[in-house]
Amino acid sequence: MQDDIHSSRKLAAALLAGLSAIVVNTAMLEAADWIPLVTARGGLLKLLKIYFALPLESLSVADFWTALHQPAADTHAFKTGFHIVVGLLTAVFHVFGLEPILSGPALVKGLVYSLLVWLTNAFIVLPRIGEGSAGSRYLSAAGMTYFAAAHTAFLGLLALLYARFMR
Repeated sequence: MQDDIHSSRKLAAALLAGLSAIVVNTAMLEAADWIPLVTARGGLLKLLKIYFALPLESLSVADFWTALHQPAADTHAFKTGFHIVVGLLTAVFHVFGLEPILSGPALVKGLVYSLLVWLTNAFIVLPRIGEGSAGSRYLSAAGMTYFAAAHTAFLGLLALLYARFMR
């Protein structure tokens, strides 16, 4: 019973911290458009489309989604919603997967997680969708740096907020 309460509290703190941090991250990435600065955006969604678009289409998932009057996968609304959902899932993974095994202050945990996410994105996701290491095929050094900063802000803030909410 006590473990269930603690797990529920951790989940609530993860989701609240995650939502707060992903809103900041999303705003930073949206602000890049105003600069204007091209950053890596939507890489995970593009990668998932490569592997899952045809199976989902054959299962009529897109038709079901459309019947529910939800935004199409190529719209800004869908992409933003996907980004937020992935941010929340990232927060849950941080709290239940990485946070318990990492040592040190919350900010250090967030920075370690940020490095792991950046390395995965730079050397697995972006190359597999044809954008090169760290998006180097299409991004300037400033674009790559800004993208890394936006995600470091997300994961650092996530870790700090989670630690604060759990106090």
